[in-house]
Amino acid sequence: MNVFIKSDEQSSNSFEYSAMARRGRMKSKLLALALCLALLCSCDDADTCKAVELPKIIFDTDIVGSTDDLVALCALYKYMDEGKCDVIGIIVDREGEKNAACVDVFNTYYGHPDIPIGLVKNGINNPVVWNDYSGIAQWKDSAGNCLFHHTIKDYSTLPDGWELYRTQLLSAPYKSVTIVSVGFVTALSQLLESEGGQQLVADKVRALYIMGGNFAVSSPDYNFAQGPEFVQNFIMRWPENTPIYFSPTEVGNDIYYSKQQLLDDLSDIEVNPLKEIYLRNGEDKALRMWDPLTVIHAVEGDEWFLLSEWGNVTIDSEGNTTFTASPNGNCRYQKPGDASWNSATLNKIRNLIKQ
Repeated sequence: MNVFIKSDEQSSNSFEYSAMARRGRMKSKLLALALCLALLCSCDDADTCKAVELPKIIFDTDIVGSTDDLVALCALYKYMDEGKCDVIGIIVDREGEKNAACVDVFNTYYGHPDIPIGLVKNGINNPVVWNDYSGIAQWKDSAGNCLFHHTIKDYSTLPDGWELYRTQLLSAPYKSVTIVSVGFVTALSQLLESEGGQQLVADKVRALYIMGGNFAVSSPDYNFAQGPEFVQNFIMRWPENTPIYFSPTEVGNDIYYSKQQLLDDLSDIEVNPLKEIYLRNGEDKALRMWDPLTVIHAVEGDEWFLLSEWGNVTIDSEGNTTFTASPNGNCRYQKPGDASWNSATLNKIRNLIKQ
């Protein structure tokens, strides 16, 4: 169990929200639902209706461990530029200011330097790393100049991950935020454990799309196995009224975005942070495209995927996931596709990466 020491302001905010949640919860929900329906029904044109439904996404990533996190992040930028979503926060759930700096480099390069960043400060110690690109903010060109710009001057000032979640959710409309989690669930676990955190998620989060779990084999996936105590806490406290869509390891295992394919896709661009990282790393299993599947699902919806029925998921002390079908459950998971689907999905991912 984690203990959080809050500032006076944070404690006050938590207490005020918790007290508010206890008063007239049902009335607030009904009013908020009526408002959402009124907005949708009063749309005069398709563009207005689209704006009402535009997903507000918080992206939670264990970046600087493998490259599929980066591909997922770049896909989000593409969706943002196409007007299909709005990223309102990025949680870096791998400890270390260099990891936050990596996200800052990408935000800056892709034209979104103002996306808030949170950095987990009490998370998983020394998780496994396949591709280490944590020093990208200090990489130099042949003249000795920094290869990529970044925006934030002092990464020690970044809020803890769970605090950024709280800030962004407090200011969001009812059931308007989609969480895309492609790494560890440390910040989510800590948010849910904080005072009023469960009700805050229940009120503000539309759905969670999470890369994690194994439903075809009995072994834990990487993300959950690194910190099973956080995963158990998260799944135990997650609100029943908020759906979770799992993208288990077996779905992305056969979607392999090779180094040469990515270099071909970015061949017209001389300097690009994703391209540079691929140039400096060899071929390995971390190039499989697990994480982008959650992004595609969160933004484009269910149509692309073969999904399980509704049910409940339990997670044991080693991170193993067990699904039990139930019409009243709040969980579904993606099922693996055939070779044709894998190929089409890779092409979709490649098109999202091209600039």
